[in-house]
Amino acid sequence: MVRPEKNKNRTRDLNGHEFGKYEDEEEEEEEEEEEEEEEEEKEEEEEEEEEKEEEEEEEEEEEEEERGRGRGGGGGRE
Repeated sequence: MVRPEKNKNRTRDLNGHEFGKYEDEEEEEEEEEEEEEEEEEKEEEEEEEEEKEEEEEEEEEEEEEERGRGRGGGGGRE
């Protein structure tokens, strides 16, 4: 008896029909979906980090402005 040919987790019978083909396709789709979800999560995290950095920069600028106002002025009074 001839052994069935194996190809990437797929087994073919003597007529060339594949077993497990649909299961492999489902696994591939699930893997692609997981990869897409991971990419989306990474993008969201990067956006959040950028927003935090921008907020921190704005806060630093505001603090510098407040410091600058306190030093020089007094509103022209002497």
